[in-house]
Amino acid sequence: MTSSRKQKFNSALFGICALFSFSCNAIAETADVSCVPLSGNIRLEIDTTCKVTTLYPGQQYLAQLGIPNTCFVFHFFGGLLSTATAYSGFTSENLTALNGGVVPIPGKLIEDGVPQMLNETGAPETRRFVTSRSVVSLAGGKLYTADAGIYGLDSSVEQIIITKGDGRFAGAKGDFLITAKLFQPVGNYIGKLCLPKR
Repeated sequence: MTSSRKQKFNSALFGICALFSFSCNAIAETADVSCVPLSGNIRLEIDTTCKVTTLYPGQQYLAQLGIPNTCFVFHFFGGLLSTATAYSGFTSENLTALNGGVVPIPGKLIEDGVPQMLNETGAPETRRFVTSRSVVSLAGGKLYTADAGIYGLDSSVEQIIITKGDGRFAGAKGDFLITAKLFQPVGNYIGKLCLPKR
């Protein structure tokens, strides 16, 4: 990339940061990509309309299998995503075990020495594995993600992998983690968003 083009790219990236009231003091650069850190808080609500099924079609959502309360709206606070809203829904996936066996996800564990919780059917479990897809709507474009999480009695963590973007975020990659206490609507996120240099 020429010096002039690099300056234009950095100006555009800083413009995005300014647009979202985000400090771009730490920018990681490679030959093709610049990354900015993500961090802040999230608030979660149930989405009874399951909007993600129309925003991100082609997945097998649990809501489409008749399982209620498996779609969500995330509101972000702080950092680059401070104006973002994400629509998300749990999906049905297959996990291949190391021995070759296939286990459907969502899946649950019952472990020795780990506090149990009662699930929606009244059966005990210690932790649950879930997968989902999300669409993060921002000014100027969207981010599309593939998500996997573990939920326990007192906490949950979900890894969000950015698979693509559109508009201003075309070619986006990156990932972030969401951590929260189970059954509480507020949590935290931290990670990075990477955009190709243009």
